[in-house]
Amino acid sequence: MAQENKRVCQECGEEYTAKKAHSKFCSTKCRKDYNNRRAVRGAQLYDVFMAIRYDREAATKYGLDRTFISRMGEMFNDEDKGSSGPHGKSYRCPREVKGDLGCQVNARRGRA
Repeated sequence: MAQENKRVCQECGEEYTAKKAHSKFCSTKCRKDYNNRRAVRGAQLYDVFMAIRYDREAATKYGLDRTFISRMGEMFNDEDKGSSGPHGKSYRCPREVKGDLGCQVNARRGRA
């Protein structure tokens, strides 16, 4: 008899039976909503970061700094916990991020 693989959807918080070992979402809609939210937030953070890094004069003029980025993070976290739905955290663990980008970023400056 096949063992039921009960999980909680990372987007809506509902319990579901996973059909695949790596499943994180109960439906295609939940998966797309999660990924779309991450994409929008990522684009916003990218724009702020690049302005701070490469157009400092304009960034300073409009109040874009590391504190602004931290406040964006707080806002995203509040949205994840708030009234727009019972979203789980919308960011990956640091180990996964470092695993994906660590070699590329460190190689950029000749570091190991």
